[in-house]
Amino acid sequence: MKKLKIIFEKSIIPLLYLMNKLGIKPIHLTFSGLVFSLIPAFFYIKGNFLLAGILLIIFSLFDTLDGALARYRNSTTKFGAFIDSVTDRIHEGIIFSSLIYFYREEIMKVLILFFSFLFSFLISYTRARAEGLSHSIRVGPMEREERIVFIAFSSLTGKKVFFYLLILFLILVVLTFLRRILYAYKIMEKN
Repeated sequence: MKKLKIIFEKSIIPLLYLMNKLGIKPIHLTFSGLVFSLIPAFFYIKGNFLLAGILLIIFSLFDTLDGALARYRNSTTKFGAFIDSVTDRIHEGIIFSSLIYFYREEIMKVLILFFSFLFSFLISYTRARAEGLSHSIRVGPMEREERIVFIAFSSLTGKKVFFYLLILFLILVVLTFLRRILYAYKIMEKN
């Protein structure tokens, strides 16, 4: 995913140049992406998973563009990284909340969605907590970008298949969380 991100950022340099000339700042993209995440959430609530998935893919690009624009402008800041992480958690919360609302009458699906969100959150938390202790933990197959891509493309399959893919999603986020815990134990116990 990192190689794709590098290729993507190189391919959008003209767009970054244009945004910079128009005075668009990374924080504008960060908050725009957060606001726009309400649109796919609305379509999840309405049960239109195809449109929700398409819009989730499109609006998630804002999350990539804000960091790319910050690097292009040489204006990366710690606060920018902090607020980007915070809005990412809110974004995930909005998407999972809308899915839970849609499946609200099916308790098994609600539980799977709840634990999917919980472990998605814990993956980010373990990384943040480790960084607070001066360690870097980025192991496991389900970083945030992978989680969003998984949910978005699973949505394109429709409501019935989406649920079965969600079970796979839950397994992968649990495995990523456990791998990070084990990795943290390995590197922190050495010190």
